[in-house]
Amino acid sequence: MRRVRLVAGWAVVAFSAAAARAQSGSPDSNIVPGDPTGTLAGIYSNLLRRPGNQSFIFTVRNEGTSDTTYTILATGPFTIPHPEMYTQRPILAGEVIAGGAEVTISADQPSGAYLGTAVVHNDMNLMDYDDTVSLELEIYDPALLTQNGPAIDLRSTQQLVLGNAPPGPHAGALRAPVRLTQVSVNGSGFTLLGPGSGASIGAGQSLTWTAGYNPAGALSGAHMGSVTIQTEMFCPRASYLNGAQAVPAAVWQLGFDQADRLALTQDVAAGASFASLPLYVNDKVTAATLAAGQSSFPQTIAMQLGANPDTGGATGRLVGSALDMSFSAGGDLYVLEMTYDPAAIPADVAERELRLLSWDPAAQRWALAIASNSDLGAGATVRFESFASYLSYLDGAPPELSVQGVDLAEHRVWAVLDHATVFGAGIIVPEPAWGAPLIAAGTAAALMRRRGYSSR
Repeated sequence: MRRVRLVAGWAVVAFSAAAARAQSGSPDSNIVPGDPTGTLAGIYSNLLRRPGNQSFIFTVRNEGTSDTTYTILATGPFTIPHPEMYTQRPILAGEVIAGGAEVTISADQPSGAYLGTAVVHNDMNLMDYDDTVSLELEIYDPALLTQNGPAIDLRSTQQLVLGNAPPGPHAGALRAPVRLTQVSVNGSGFTLLGPGSGASIGAGQSLTWTAGYNPAGALSGAHMGSVTIQTEMFCPRASYLNGAQAVPAAVWQLGFDQADRLALTQDVAAGASFASLPLYVNDKVTAATLAAGQSSFPQTIAMQLGANPDTGGATGRLVGSALDMSFSAGGDLYVLEMTYDPAAIPADVAERELRLLSWDPAAQRWALAIASNSDLGAGATVRFESFASYLSYLDGAPPELSVQGVDLAEHRVWAVLDHATVFGAGIIVPEPAWGAPLIAAGTAAALMRRRGYSSR
């Protein structure tokens, strides 16, 4: 017997319907829908609705020992293109014809699931029963995303909502879902809680995120950030969606207005982490916060921003305000960060030269903050990175006393301390060398005498 069968494959072409007829002939032909690797029973595919047609192209083989001809028929919404190519087409004994069958369907009709069949008929062998391949094509309308905002004032709302329109309006409509490929938040201090990459939004569904702002370490005033969510369309029945278009990113502009917080008094329980508590103060030019440390005893911590105690700036030049800080039970190791306004840095001072300073009330002068630690700053090193970056470098080990740093990206100085006093971000003014005023005065007097000037 001779049979003709089909194998799967598809492409996009245009064609019209055709008829087919059967003739008697050699019983030794066997037409099969498929190639030598297997027999084709059915095909599923999908696409995003678009102009034109979608085609399924099959391989046909003759398993018999006699030549024959075959005809391709289509049912349902599927049609045959170029019927002259697929009506009584010759096929030799044992021959495999790639692209030997083709059916098509309009890709521009309303979205939904379309079912039909492709039939291969052996024209010359009535004993070779027709082989039928089931066809299913899902046509999707594109995802239609909507979002709240897009400008979000975090003092009034923190919810970000991204939704996909429902299918329709016709019965059986399909709308493509989207899959999140990237979720990012930009801007110092801004946070986002909610679904991440891989989450999906089906037709008629939505996802919600909660945006926030951590004011610790931020100067007073308006702060701006953004959230960007990238998505891609997909088919829920498959890992692909043919013809899927790029989806515009959903972007929210975030805003937070940080008010002055010039002073605080905070009770701290034994064992409490300083970083987990709202231990921060700020004004328009300075912000201070405890970034790490743990309280060994129940105690009270006080922080207050104020003026430079060195009123003439003779021993230290501060960038911003001074911080007066106290612990009712001192001695714990902690990390103090002070943020400054880079616009306030004097023109003759490089930002890399800034350090965390502390005021010595006995000597009435500024010094490096680490110099008043219990190790007198013996372990001092300077790191030009954030404290968080330094922590990642330690890989779980505790921070080392008297390590200090300058975060040039966020404009902060920080240090690991075990004492409290008045602090500031700035540079130390060197003390003049011993005898320099006398030498300068003597030189000036000699010049006056040479030029005929008298001290009388």
